[in-house]
Amino acid sequence: MKHIQFLLFLLCIGLLAVSGCRTVSPRQGEKAPDLNIQAMLQPVPTTAVMSDSAYFIWCGTMVRGKDGICHLYYSRWRRELGFNAWVTHSEVAHATATDPLGPYVFQDVALPARGSQFWDGLCTHNPTVHEFNGKYYLYYMGNTGDGKNMKTLNFVHRNNQRIGVAVADSPGGPWIRTDTPLIDVSPDSTAPDALLTSNPSITQRPDGGFLMVYKAVGKKRPGVFGGPVVHMVATSNSPTGPFTKYPQPYLMPKARTSPLKIRSSGIRATATGQL
Repeated sequence: MKHIQFLLFLLCIGLLAVSGCRTVSPRQGEKAPDLNIQAMLQPVPTTAVMSDSAYFIWCGTMVRGKDGICHLYYSRWRRELGFNAWVTHSEVAHATATDPLGPYVFQDVALPARGSQFWDGLCTHNPTVHEFNGKYYLYYMGNTGDGKNMKTLNFVHRNNQRIGVAVADSPGGPWIRTDTPLIDVSPDSTAPDALLTSNPSITQRPDGGFLMVYKAVGKKRPGVFGGPVVHMVATSNSPTGPFTKYPQPYLMPKARTSPLKIRSSGIRATATGQL
């Protein structure tokens, strides 16, 4: 299980490498070409599997620098702490390779713990890295709390999850973090993201703006779990915000229809309707 998401990530990177890392967006009114991903899948080389006997590894994301070096960012936390320590002791680490399929060599911790007084001071997780207009942006989930590692999930930390972004001039860092979250919870207790925000995913739209999809949990359901768990959308003219949230969930449990239509092509997405 611990390698599945990372393997899928590396497979996607391999497909991009084979295609020259190019994506083509159809013109308005044109039908997007069919893409037979199954026919493109190839066996996974051993170099594409990254593991560490001392750490759980999760959430891989890669960007290639101008010099051709591939920079991989991923969540990790010590195995001896147990799996639920992802919510209290995860950190975003950094590894490099000359090929998207590895092998990757650990370099440093890009987003280490920096103190419980910071909103992201004790845990960083769920990274996704992008290059926009010559700068590099590392989006992630951060939290703080009592720092207690537990056999069960520590809900102080779980419910303090917020979305942030760190910025660098180089894909190898150093990364500059902010003192406030990029996507905070909504102050309205009835909002679908009133309890926590997490798992950011972002793209630049054809008009130059930015669209983010993120996971959120509200307070509609009582207790520490909260809920329901939904996916929300926010837009901005800048990769560092401020972001304007679309008020209704885009994806939600057992939803048959979506209040928002998103047309995607390659790595780009366009929002229509009320956005």
